[in-house]
Amino acid sequence: MTLKTGQPCRKCGTPLIIKNTKNKPSQLEKAYYYTAYYYCTGCKRMFLSDEFKVTKRGEHDILQQVRELDKLDQQIGIKSKELFELLGKRNKLISSL
Repeated sequence: MTLKTGQPCRKCGTPLIIKNTKNKPSQLEKAYYYTAYYYCTGCKRMFLSDEFKVTKRGEHDILQQVRELDKLDQQIGIKSKELFELLGKRNKLISSL
């Protein structure tokens, strides 16, 4: 469900407003954070939306890529551990030539 400013709150019906988040250094340590959110002045409820979500690039992306590779490996019937073992054996054979 997409939210908009002025849309009624799902809980109490009061129109929603947009509030900016407080920029904290701890946000930079996370894989993602929100720059703003929808807020109900009636029931004080917060609604987070992907339109305000900031996804950081870096370590999180690497972990996501590893997970995707593991899924692909499982789909073709080779597990990552077995693949790394085979690559290690291959590299030893090449270096012994």
